[in-house]
Amino acid sequence: MRAFDRLASKGAYRGKLVIAGAIHSRRYYRDLQRTRDSLASREQIVFTETVSSDELAHLYRHARLFVFPSIEETFGLPLVEAMGAGLPIAASDCRLAHGGEKHFNPFPEIAGDAADYFNPFDEDSICAAMQRLLSDSMHCRDLAMRATKRVTRFGWDHTAGTTAELFNEIAWQRLQ
Repeated sequence: MRAFDRLASKGAYRGKLVIAGAIHSRRYYRDLQRTRDSLASREQIVFTETVSSDELAHLYRHARLFVFPSIEETFGLPLVEAMGAGLPIAASDCRLAHGGEKHFNPFPEIAGDAADYFNPFDEDSICAAMQRLLSDSMHCRDLAMRATKRVTRFGWDHTAGTTAELFNEIAWQRLQ
């Protein structure tokens, strides 16, 4: 939110930052609200509650870009969803931060060259990534095309085929 506030305060973006999804900890939600309320761009920052599949699809369709600043994820399904929606993506890469290798952050492996990456511990880095995507339409189109192509690696058919290959390889090794 602070990186977005920097961007909005410069006048580089007049749209909204939508933070979608349920926040299960009341304390964490209050902390997020306090942070938002302390920012000049607070009127541009919106929290949603749990969203249905249709509401989520609506959010993706109307987004200009997708920003994923998470530092710990088991997989990062929202990243795959954003790629499927053909959105330009800015995602965290903890390897860009000193000590970041202590975090499980699989986004570069998931999105590959279909995203721009930033140091999630550096507001300037996050802001710069968002600003680049908002100001460089050719780069955005390129990322969106790459995302649409890359997301096919995460379809159920591909996943089932890869899993079957792995099981066959394990079975073959045991037979030898």
